[in-house]
Amino acid sequence: MTVVACADSMYLSIDHSQSVAPALSTLKQAQRSTSALARQMSTGLRVQSAVDDAAGLALSSKFTTQIRGLAVAARNSMDAIGALQTAEDGLQEIGQLLQRMREISVQAASGTYRASDRELLNRELLSLRDQIDTVSSGRRWNNMPLLEGTFAKSIQVGAESSDSLVVSVGNFRTLAVIPALAGPLVLKGSGTLQATPPGTQNYTTQVEIDTTKFANGGTITATIKLGNGVSAASYNLFRNAVTVTPAPGSVPINSLAQAYDVSPGRTTQLTYAFPASASDKYILGIEGNWSLSAGSTNSFTYEVTVTSASPQGNVLTTAAASACLAPIDQALQAVGSGRAQIGAQINALNSRSTAIGEVQIAALTSRSRVSDLDYAGATSELARQLALQASAQSIIRRHIDEPRWVVELLQAVPR
Repeated sequence: MTVVACADSMYLSIDHSQSVAPALSTLKQAQRSTSALARQMSTGLRVQSAVDDAAGLALSSKFTTQIRGLAVAARNSMDAIGALQTAEDGLQEIGQLLQRMREISVQAASGTYRASDRELLNRELLSLRDQIDTVSSGRRWNNMPLLEGTFAKSIQVGAESSDSLVVSVGNFRTLAVIPALAGPLVLKGSGTLQATPPGTQNYTTQVEIDTTKFANGGTITATIKLGNGVSAASYNLFRNAVTVTPAPGSVPINSLAQAYDVSPGRTTQLTYAFPASASDKYILGIEGNWSLSAGSTNSFTYEVTVTSASPQGNVLTTAAASACLAPIDQALQAVGSGRAQIGAQINALNSRSTAIGEVQIAALTSRSRVSDLDYAGATSELARQLALQASAQSIIRRHIDEPRWVVELLQAVPR
């Protein structure tokens, strides 16, 4: 029912209020905006879902991926620096050992010492020499040897796959850094024999023996002990490469020394005197004896010892002591170069780490602009929306009595 006063006047209706409808719309919109602002202000984020800003959410996610990748890359850099610092500490200790060895050599080069005095000096020299190997084998990072020439690692120093840096440390064992004074080379290991079919010689176990540092030649002694299984074994020593003939029972073409074991549990020794060579290496081949049935197995252990043909560095005479000075000086130079290389790599990693920090700060700032809430603007907007709510509620309260007014007008109509 509608009561109209005149054509241009506001009309009164029981079913519909012309004045309240816009106020109700404004109230609902203000309530939605207030709710969204409250959620944003409680988390500090302007973009919490794709509803808030689809493009902003995608961009924010990309920045988050970059930031988290950079954080891990920064840790990688620090880990690599820690490994290199551990290696550098080891080289510092090796340098101190070499300095003392040089002092002993200079001392023993003087003719004022008796043979018994030189023997004591020589014992200390050899003890210090052996300690170099102890230091080089004992310097490890995450159980990885650092000073044995095997530490060459690619370090991920950025968020992208191409952001990598290779760090490496040389070999600082006695045989590598000061071969003229090196003691015997010892190689140890173990394995499992597999009986090979007749007519084949596979040598599934091949032990490489590097003798290039023994300037005067020497002797290779291989000791192999079989387990208590059923397979016998065949041992052969080769120069540079394994070469065998296909005929059953034949001797390998270039076998320098060979031995067989047919009794489980037995220990066998193989010996070979090698000449001086700057390039030749040797290979100890171990295989199950082909005369046994296929499938037979046995365990074994081996120990290979390489000794020099002449005494390797001593101070038992003035001439020998003087001869020790040059190789010790070369070793000190190698250690100094190694420390310089490590220092350069640490500086490079520090530089990358600084750059990572700067990029990370820039990415954090950019993500903040995209996804973080501007509290000043949000507070102002919240105040505006609350004012709109109050205004809409006031209008609604003012016009809520319109139906009652219609009833009163009807009651005033004469009967």
